[in-house]
Amino acid sequence: MALIRSIERRIRKIEGFRVVIKDKSGRDIRSDMAHLSNYQYSRKTRKDMTVQDWKRTKFNKQYPGYKVTVIDGPGNAVVGNTKIGTVRESYK
Repeated sequence: MALIRSIERRIRKIEGFRVVIKDKSGRDIRSDMAHLSNYQYSRKTRKDMTVQDWKRTKFNKQYPGYKVTVIDGPGNAVVGNTKIGTVRESYK
């Protein structure tokens, strides 16, 4: 089982953006909690997919019952209809 912070780092490395994983009520989870499997994907999501679609097809599929917030380069939470490519570009 992976630590929450390890999962967040792996998503950052593969997908190219930062995330914050929260419990099902939307509260932050301690980053040293270790009861989830590591992020199973090894290829990044297409840049034309929206954040909402990424959450639905990748994150929620692997981590049902948890919420995730996608963070852009300046550190703001990203809305669901934002394209993944736009989020990645915000880190440059």
